[in-house]
Amino acid sequence: MHDPIAIPFLERARQLVETIVIDSLERIANEEAVRVLILALTRLPNDENILVRSSLERVRGKTSDPAIKQEIERALAPSPTSNRCCFPMLRRDAV
Repeated sequence: MHDPIAIPFLERARQLVETIVIDSLERIANEEAVRVLILALTRLPNDENILVRSSLERVRGKTSDPAIKQEIERALAPSPTSNRCCFPMLRRDAV
């Protein structure tokens, strides 16, 4: 397909599929599903991983499995590099 008109529609389809997959993994909410969500969290850019982060937070709130809670908490914890920014004046550690 060499039709650039299709690009916005294909992007929308990708977003819909992504949402369905994230919702399904959240409903399953076992260790394997949580690991897939965490992998998505690390692979998606920050502006696209909001759905995954929200899903993990909901699973963390609902699950009674301490191992799953701990795995989610570790994944959602801020990393030492999370305050890095390309603009030094906006970095939290630049003060």
